[in-house]
Amino acid sequence: MAAAVPIFSTKDQIKKSLRLGGMPKDADGDVILDNAIRIVRTGLRDAIGQGRIEAILATPYTEEPTSDAQHLRLLATVTEADWVQYRLLMSTSVRVPDTTSGRLQTFQDEGFDRTMLYEERQILMRSLWEQIQTALLQLRGTDPIGDGPPLTKSSGSIVGAESPMIARSSIL
Repeated sequence: MAAAVPIFSTKDQIKKSLRLGGMPKDADGDVILDNAIRIVRTGLRDAIGQGRIEAILATPYTEEPTSDAQHLRLLATVTEADWVQYRLLMSTSVRVPDTTSGRLQTFQDEGFDRTMLYEERQILMRSLWEQIQTALLQLRGTDPIGDGPPLTKSSGSIVGAESPMIARSSIL
């Protein structure tokens, strides 16, 4: 299967933002990351619509935005990475490093949640999900360019039934 391509950033940018830059390209974690990116691509399309995605992509990315359109593009990029992180947190278990035979370094290089306890993961997941939901409302806006479903805070979750409370056995 071909590597997944994010919408608003590159896979390398997402890896860097999640502290996964040291992960080898063919590692098992890379496959899990590709699956998370594919799910997020679909979720973004469903949440804000292809027309809105294209409108946001029409603005070049900058880390120093000065216009509303540039801020929206930066928000889209950050939201995409946050959502990938959320999906990875859902699909990976709390890990304990194998300290034998140099495996600790591999653990340190490949993990974005290296020493996080279960409770800390749950708090982070709730916080990420709330940030993602708020950002999707902003990205969707009221602009008729978007062709996704209407979004309102009163309707609960913007994207399906996904929430931090989904069972730990959920599959990407």
